[in-house]
Amino acid sequence: MPSGERPQVMALCAEKHLVWIAVALALLLAGCGTAERAMQNPAGMNAPGDERRSDAMKWGQTVRSVRVETVCEQTDVVAAIIRVLKRQIEDRCEAEVQTAGEGELTVRLAIRPGIGDEGFRIADGADGAIDVIGNDARGLLYGVGKFLRTSRADRGGFSPGLWRGTSAPEKRVRGIYFATHFHNFYHDAPIEKVERYVEDLGLWGFNTLCVWYDMHHFNGFEDPEAAEFRERLRRILRAAKGIGMGVGFGVVANEGYGNSPKPLRADPAGMRGAKMESDICPSVPGGKEYVLGNFAEYFSAFADLAPETVWIWPYDSGGCGCKNCQPWGQDHFLKMAEPVAQLARREFEGARIILSTWFFTEEEYRGLVEAFREKPDWVDYILAEHFVDAGTDLPTRLGVPGGLPMVGFPEISMWGMLPWGGYGANPRPAALQAEWRERGGGLDGGFPYSEGIYEDINKALFAQFYWQADKPAEETLKEYVAFEFGPDVVEDALTAIRLLEENHPRDRIGESACRAWDLMKKSDAKLTPQARRSWRWRILYLRASIDKEMYERKGKLRGETLRQAFRELTGIYHADNALEDWLRPPEVEAAGPR
Repeated sequence: MPSGERPQVMALCAEKHLVWIAVALALLLAGCGTAERAMQNPAGMNAPGDERRSDAMKWGQTVRSVRVETVCEQTDVVAAIIRVLKRQIEDRCEAEVQTAGEGELTVRLAIRPGIGDEGFRIADGADGAIDVIGNDARGLLYGVGKFLRTSRADRGGFSPGLWRGTSAPEKRVRGIYFATHFHNFYHDAPIEKVERYVEDLGLWGFNTLCVWYDMHHFNGFEDPEAAEFRERLRRILRAAKGIGMGVGFGVVANEGYGNSPKPLRADPAGMRGAKMESDICPSVPGGKEYVLGNFAEYFSAFADLAPETVWIWPYDSGGCGCKNCQPWGQDHFLKMAEPVAQLARREFEGARIILSTWFFTEEEYRGLVEAFREKPDWVDYILAEHFVDAGTDLPTRLGVPGGLPMVGFPEISMWGMLPWGGYGANPRPAALQAEWRERGGGLDGGFPYSEGIYEDINKALFAQFYWQADKPAEETLKEYVAFEFGPDVVEDALTAIRLLEENHPRDRIGESACRAWDLMKKSDAKLTPQARRSWRWRILYLRASIDKEMYERKGKLRGETLRQAFRELTGIYHADNALEDWLRPPEVEAAGPR
């Protein structure tokens, strides 16, 4: 070929390649559906079928200034989302985020219906900006979360991620439940820390936060401590409402205050799980009226927050063993739950009522199926995750009562470790993945049960299971580690997390605990000062240190290393007054032979 013809031919070839690339991208984006299928990139986390790209192409240029621009109505929720975006970037690196003036990078936020309820799109703007577009305010929140998780903040500034695509959630109910009692983190930590944590969880895709106003702590509605605690719950729920999440409450059908009249109290022989002596027998004269009167005060106090969800609980705590209240689960529980539901709907317009079957026996579950042969008009969902007494999956065999949609209540806090979280982080990706594959298909979402912040990784896993049911736990883990600690430690930290799960049972810690500790020390050396100081890293790092020490000490809780680790965890959890033996990390001797 004569040299003069080469530029013309090369230009034609380049033009043809650009056409084919444009066609391929159009087809890809048209077919992305509700799941994340387009150009995933953090730490090599590409979706099936995507081409892996070099590290240099996973993130954009590192910048020290980010300008956030909005092209939608500046509501309070949008302003709160911008504030969260600013905090997340500035807490992790030296970059500054501003809403006026110029920035090396522009992130443009918009709300445009048509993506799908609570969905989002991240795209390149024609002017070089990065567009984060929500179908609605919640979608904008989740889009900001995805943008942050696919970016990095460990190169002296902020490096925006190159993930581009559209995503919308598969499950309608993507909740998290804070067990706000027993002086755990939610009960005792500085309220600003709890508010910030609520915002962090919203970025992962949760759309509802539920709490429990645990009456047994207080001597009536007018108890000053009860009033103070209601204000604390209000702050927590406002944090969720502030970023666009919904809020709700869990209630026990026959709950009573700590000073409930003794003649009205339930027979504990019929209780399962936690047994609160202050709970009420609805069969005795005045019992039902006492319970409903308490709930009327309680619901009225929170009506201005417009709660969207109310769970009604049979056991743990709850229940009554007197002959007039038996059988409880399929009879007197329902006789209490229905008026509680009606009261909730009067105070909270449009609230969804979730009827729990927690701790039901097979006999009770069969009784509920019979009672709901005709779909009840006062229940919207059945909660049926795990049947402790029956030990089997009753909805699969017997169906869901009333043909109602079903939500789960996965255990992420307590299994195999006492005190709960007392040894640091408790990641269980393999176990939770197996549980989700077995039970997730029939659920419309759920509410993981949380006693604190030590199960933060487990929360992220379920948030993403609810968002995209077939998203592997491993993929979420990679995203979590890259976001929180940095892409450069993903491989070593993930291996360490797998080993922590392998050594989760306190009586079966093996030699692999030493390898996990070595990997965590290696990763620690690569972190930014901000990541190294973060509580998320510290609870993982301390867990690895504790496991290694316990292995070498053959399970004995002795020595200065363990004493200091447990003291640091107690400080992180604000657990000085937490329920001893259950929520407070152990106290150990400073010295002792191995």
